[in-house]
Amino acid sequence: MAQETIEIDIRAWLVRILKNWYWFLLSAMVFGILGTYGYFSTTYKFEVKSEIMLREVDNGSSFLPSAMVDVLGMKGEKLVDDEIAALTSRDIISRVITDLGLQVEYHKKQGLRWVGKYPKNDIMLVAPPAYLASIQGTTKVDIRVRENDYVVRVQYGLYKKSKHIVDDLTKPFETCAGMLSFNILDPEKVVCGAMYKLTIYPLSVAVSVYQNRINVSTAKKNSKVIVIASMTDNPYREKEFIKKMIDLYSLDAMLDKNIVAQNTATFIE
Repeated sequence: MAQETIEIDIRAWLVRILKNWYWFLLSAMVFGILGTYGYFSTTYKFEVKSEIMLREVDNGSSFLPSAMVDVLGMKGEKLVDDEIAALTSRDIISRVITDLGLQVEYHKKQGLRWVGKYPKNDIMLVAPPAYLASIQGTTKVDIRVRENDYVVRVQYGLYKKSKHIVDDLTKPFETCAGMLSFNILDPEKVVCGAMYKLTIYPLSVAVSVYQNRINVSTAKKNSKVIVIASMTDNPYREKEFIKKMIDLYSLDAMLDKNIVAQNTATFIE
C-alpha cells in the first residue's frame, strides 16, 4: 500500500502570519493586560496554623478512669473526634465571634486589591448588640469617599438594595438594612477616593462561615495533637480567632474536669 506524502509550505505559512501580524500583537496585548489585572486584583491568601494538645487524657479517655472507659466501650480515636467536635462547636465559635467582634468584616481597596482590615480600621460600623442580634440576612455595605460626601450602597439579603449620598457618616441614616452610622477612627486615611467594603453577618451565618473556614485534624493517626489551619486574607484576625478558640476550649476543659472531680468525690462519699 502506497504511503501518502503530505507537504507543508512553511514559507506560505510564514507569509500568511506576517500579513496578519497585528492580530497576534493585539492578542498578546489583551492577554498581557488581563493577566496583569488578574495578578494585581487577586486578594492575597495566607495559611495560619496552630498545634495544640487535646484535653488531658487517661488511656484514651477524657477525664474518665480506664476501667470506666472499658465498661462504656469508649475508644481513644472516638474520644479524639469528640474533642475536635467540642473545639469547633457552634457554642465556642459563636463566643469567639462575639468576644472579638467578628460579625462585621472590613476591607479597604488598596490599588486593585481588597485588603482585610483587623483590628485597626479607618471606619467602624456603629452596631449595638441589639442590632447585630436582630439582622436576619447578610448585609453588604460599600462606601466610596468623595470630596464633599460619601456614596453608600447597601445590600440586605439577596434582593433588598439601596443607594445613599450622605454628607456625614457619623449621623444615622435610613437604609434597606435599617439605620446605619459609622465612627471615623482615622480621618487622615478617609480621604477622597478611598473605598471600603463591610460585610455584616447574622451570628448564625458568621458561625457557619468560620466553621467552614477552619480545618481541624489530628497531626497523625492516633495522635492527641491536633492541627488547626485556616486560609485567610487577614492572618492577624485568624491568629486571634484561633487563639481565642483554644482559650475557650481550655476553659471549658477545666470546668468539665472540676465537675468530674466533684462528682467523683460525691460518689466516693
